[in-house]
Amino acid sequence: MPSLPVGIRRNSAGFTLIELMVAIFMAGILATISTPVMFGFINRSKLTSARSELFGALEEVQRQAIRRSISCRFILPSSPATNPTLNSDCFVTGDRSLEGITMRHNGATVKPTDFLFDFRGRTSDPSRNFLTNDLVLILTKNGNLGNQKCVIVSRGLGLVRNGNYPPGDSSTDPAKCSLQ
Repeated sequence: MPSLPVGIRRNSAGFTLIELMVAIFMAGILATISTPVMFGFINRSKLTSARSELFGALEEVQRQAIRRSISCRFILPSSPATNPTLNSDCFVTGDRSLEGITMRHNGATVKPTDFLFDFRGRTSDPSRNFLTNDLVLILTKNGNLGNQKCVIVSRGLGLVRNGNYPPGDSSTDPAKCSLQ
């Protein structure tokens, strides 16, 4: 290796210890800031997915009732229910479970806690009387009222709609569900 003249140093590649510590410190700050945002995004995604699952389950029961020309029962879990299981005698692929989700509903107007889609897709209670109120099902992630999704089944006609419910509201008022 040739020798360098006096006073000239060889250019060394790499980072100093201070530069590495500053880079690690900055990465830590970014991770601290982004972690809650990421968990919030994941929770909103799971809640939206659960709403889609519930919406699809209700539509499937209604379609099966029309297609098979029978009344199909949809059984509501107790309200509120954590990790609710969606049950129906007309599910093609079996019952469904909404893991990590809490569901509440205004099912007190439906006795017992189930309702029917008749052969025309209309809703009634098990005694074959039309529902007196829209049925609203509200989903939250582990009972946190900060972000809520809702699904409404209209009385009589059986229209199934979904939307968002106001944050922090623990009621089950169908009028508060802003439809999408």
